[in-house]
Amino acid sequence: MPKLLTIFNGKGGVGKTTTAVNLAAIFAETQTVL
Repeated sequence: MPKLLTIFNGKGGVGKTTTAVNLAAIFAETQTVL
């Protein structure tokens, strides 16, 4: 079963994109990703 990770904050400018990109890079290095 695939896992879903959501990064959410109602306010803008809190680093959601940076966090998502860094997590994606870590997952790509350590796990099989689509």
